[in-house]
Amino acid sequence: EAVQLYDFAGQGVPVVLDFGTEFCKPCRALAAFLATNDQDELIWNDEGEYYPWWDERYADLYRMVEEEELYWMTILFSTSETGPGPEVCEAWDEAYPNPNVPCLVDSTNQFSQWMQIASWPSISVVNDEMKLEVYENSGPFSAFRWLFPSE
Repeated sequence: EAVQLYDFAGQGVPVVLDFGTEFCKPCRALAAFLATNDQDELIWNDEGEYYPWWDERYADLYRMVEEEELYWMTILFSTSETGPGPEVCEAWDEAYPNPNVPCLVDSTNQFSQWMQIASWPSISVVNDEMKLEVYENSGPFSAFRWLFPSE
């Protein structure tokens, strides 16, 4: 089903744009966390360390998504000339089920190219008027800091 970003406008909450690829291990780890609420999904090495971009104070992210305090959408794209097909989202949704996190494909790679995505996961945030609050083309750091400001 074709959707536009503006389909998510006017809901009174931020919209998180999580750009990733199907082969990206950190992207899959974040999707697994959003499906299970298990922070252990975000451990990236044998020493039990979390991904460098993850902080335990972000643990509330799962609740925020579940209670619709923000809309999280995963946008899968490809590093090849052609983008992924809908079967990629179907497999993603099966592997990381969360009805509050739609998986979209950038089937032409135009959106990810326009956003100049350089590494993944790359997370940006737009407000409910679709104005960019946080733009990040290379990682989730800025978006997480915006979502969870230091006290």
